[in-house]
Amino acid sequence: MESDKTFEEYAMALDIHLLRAQELTRIERDLPFHSHEQWIDWLTRQERGSITLFTAWWDGVGVGHAMVAWAPRGDPYLEWIGCPWIYDVLTHPEYRSRGVGAAMLRACEDSARMRGARSIGLGVSLTNVRARALYERLGYRDPGIGPRATSGQWTGPDGVTRIWEDQVQYLVKSLAPMR
Repeated sequence: MESDKTFEEYAMALDIHLLRAQELTRIERDLPFHSHEQWIDWLTRQERGSITLFTAWWDGVGVGHAMVAWAPRGDPYLEWIGCPWIYDVLTHPEYRSRGVGAAMLRACEDSARMRGARSIGLGVSLTNVRARALYERLGYRDPGIGPRATSGQWTGPDGVTRIWEDQVQYLVKSLAPMR
């Protein structure tokens, strides 16, 4: 990709929308970081209304995704904060620093506003300094919880289930109402 493009030219090439079932093969090919079962689970949860899964497409190539969980459960801190939660913000490494992540976050925020949310949150690994800088630049702030140990599991496209553990800082952003 040419490095002399302006942000406006980049933005024109970027399309962010909810993942559609007919795009599944393309997104799995373009973002080979999740198992087929994970994508199916996300599509099913989106159909049920518990999440909204945004995908970012650059000239027809899947370059990122982010999802909003509308009622995160199981973590007392998230329940205490009481707002929709952004998960799994991922931009393909070859498309970073081109506004993809910021555009996906705006789509998540707009979706939350349309549902009447007054704030939205996310978690960022303490080691992911670059992502945290983006989130803070976009108005996300520490709600006073402090870092928290988290863990989970995921299955990669190779079918292997892996356990992950991380130290995460929760951040929250106040949302202005829709006009």
